[in-house]
Amino acid sequence: MNYRLIYNNFIFSRLNSAVGPGVYTERHHILPSCMGGGDGPENLIRLSAREHFIAHRLLAKIYPSELDLQLTVYLMRYNPQQGGKISSSRGFQILRKNAIKRITEIALSSWDGNDERKAKLLEHNSLIWNDPEFRSMMSSIMGPINEIRWKSKEFRDKVTNSNKSTWSSESKRSEHSSIMKEIWADQSRRESMSSVSSINWQDESFKRKAAEGLGSFFESNPNPWQRGKGAQNKIYWGLAGLFWDNSVSNPDCTTPLNPSKFSSIYDCGERKSIYYKMQDMFNEGWAPRKDPAWLLEFGSLGI
Repeated sequence: MNYRLIYNNFIFSRLNSAVGPGVYTERHHILPSCMGGGDGPENLIRLSAREHFIAHRLLAKIYPSELDLQLTVYLMRYNPQQGGKISSSRGFQILRKNAIKRITEIALSSWDGNDERKAKLLEHNSLIWNDPEFRSMMSSIMGPINEIRWKSKEFRDKVTNSNKSTWSSESKRSEHSSIMKEIWADQSRRESMSSVSSINWQDESFKRKAAEGLGSFFESNPNPWQRGKGAQNKIYWGLAGLFWDNSVSNPDCTTPLNPSKFSSIYDCGERKSIYYKMQDMFNEGWAPRKDPAWLLEFGSLGI
């Protein structure tokens, strides 16, 4: 039997047919590491646990003299908890899925409420990230990877959706707020974070990349209501038309309101800064009801 042809066809089929959403997957080296296969994306593929088992069974058949491949299949098949071997790829898939689930449960429970362990982790992270050599090493490793990642719209959308899902949770926001208050209450931590930031901004390469990133952000989000923090700010920008009607910048207004007065009437003084920004734009000639971008964004909701 031509196992090499079967393996090649199997890998080709998986490259052209992604694993379904929500399915547990594992990383597989198309050319095994023990035979010189690298960790580059061209040599990696995500397979389900069952497919991973099948792939290694085929590799062991193709290269019978490679002891590492034989050992890998042996370890995949051996199940001491059941007193013997797993007889099928489906059995391996079930075992691996349950094992990963149990390992995750153990890891989460070990961290839950363990303040001493969390404190040690924070201390450890603070030490290593204060080491310029470590930061330089991580930058050289992750820089090229992240540069490739962020060019992918799929990756950016994935990050955005993940952040939206995370921060929509009230408990998550409260937990984050509590952690940040704890961090900033510690003078030594504030000084440490300030020191790291200062070192970063002394690096010309860091400043250039930051400027490029900010420029790219403003280029893709040219309007101020696209750059606010959260949906609430967007709501206030929807009041721009109403503020223009009642603004001192509108010569036709009989009883003009300044930003502070308008804010006190319409949002209890919570977002004065936004209306001052609007007024500056009014003075520069911006009229929201004549701006196609504002009308497109708010339409009939803009008042």
